Amino acid sequence: GWFRKWSRPLAAAAAAVVAVGLYAVLRTPPADWEVAMPGTDLAPRATSTVSGWNTDAGTRMIVAVEGLDPAPTGYVYEFWLSEGPLHISAGTFTADGEIELWSGVSRADFPRLWVTLEPLDEDESPSGHTVLDTEA
Repeated sequence: GWFRKWSRPLAAAAAAVVAVGLYAVLRTPPADWEVAMPGTDLAPRATSTVSGWNTDAGTRMIVAVEGLDPAPTGYVYEFWLSEGPLHISAGTFTADGEIELWSGVSRADFPRLWVTLEPLDEDESPSGHTVLDTEA
């Protein structure tokens, strides 16, 4: 019947899906570096780990954040790489979890990693409301 007709194509399709999934997981090389970015007094329950890959185009980062409340309406969290007074944004997010971010600079040149709570406005500089920081 229909089972005999479709069992082999369905099994082959299932095997292909598993193979593609395994390839996607296994082809990601281990991170070049990993650093803890603890919560500050503004987010004492929050913790995070940043895993980074150095590329010719800059730095790819996976930020795993736990215990950070969702950003209030009209606000976002912004991830920064800094060296002294120079701050480069690597993007924004609104809730904890695993977030993938990119920056066109090398972490070696901008060693401080931190996250601020930012109002959605025209000011592109850090707000000063730091919630996660490698220097905490």
